[in-house]
Amino acid sequence: MVHAPEIIENLKRRGFRETPVRFRLLELLSNSSTPLSVPEIIGKLSQQNLKPNKTTLYREIDFLMNQDILVEVRLHDRKKRYEITQQHHHHLVCLKCDSITDIKLKQDLGREETRLAKRFNFAIERHALEFFGYCNNCQ
Repeated sequence: MVHAPEIIENLKRRGFRETPVRFRLLELLSNSSTPLSVPEIIGKLSQQNLKPNKTTLYREIDFLMNQDILVEVRLHDRKKRYEITQQHHHHLVCLKCDSITDIKLKQDLGREETRLAKRFNFAIERHALEFFGYCNNCQ
């Protein structure tokens, strides 16, 4: 997993600044085991005595997405969540408590993606696969 200081150093080498909001956002998402929504991010940053303006936060998220550092994740509730771009993975989502668990599949879906793209003449940019059910605590 890539950590916030590494990401910031990479951005600095490319001529971008380190801002307190940018660093803390990256630190928060680097240490999170699940994708986070903007209200969750604001709440967690507030607990760290950083109260960013919502517009500033959205601007940082857009910037980091444009730099391929963050990715947007939408699950069953269609709420936008964000996580650090990392090795491709999927999620287990509990329908009762909304817990999210990152999972990696043993078999790559790349071959199936290529087959579908050819069959339907469709330019696939990315895919998402989530499994919905009930976690051990909610069963």
